[in-house]
Amino acid sequence: MWDFIHTWLALTSAKYPQKIKDKSIKPLIGHSILPAVFKGVPFHQEKDREVLFFYKGTKATAYIKGKWKIVSKFNGFSKTTWELYQLDDDPTEIKNLAKTQSAKVKEMESSLMAYVEKHGTVKDFEGYLRINKKK
Repeated sequence: MWDFIHTWLALTSAKYPQKIKDKSIKPLIGHSILPAVFKGVPFHQEKDREVLFFYKGTKATAYIKGKWKIVSKFNGFSKTTWELYQLDDDPTEIKNLAKTQSAKVKEMESSLMAYVEKHGTVKDFEGYLRINKKK
C-alpha cells in the first residue's frame, strides 16, 4: 500500500524507530509514493507489492500480490467468495477470473493468510475484521 509515512520518511531521510522507551515497534507495512510521482511507475506495476485493504463501509476485503488481486465482501471469512483480477491486463477490474482460475484464487488466499500471519492479527469489522488462523 502506498503510505504517506513511508513517503515522508523517504523525503526527509528519517529513520522509523524500532523502539520507543524500551518498547519494540512493529515495522511499517507499505510503500513510498515517490516512484509513482518521480519515475512514473504506476502502483499496479510494482511487481513486489503486497497489500491488504479493508473497506469498513462496504465490509469488503481486497488483497493484492504482484499483478493479482482478490476481492470479497465479508460474510464470514471461511465462507468468502472471492473475485479475481489480473491488474496488468484489467486495471479497472472488469473481468472476474475467479471461475476460470480457481487455483490462482486458492494461491492468493493462502498468500493472504501468510500475510496476516506475518503482520499480525487484524481486528474485527465491528471494530475491523478478525481473521482466525487456520490450524
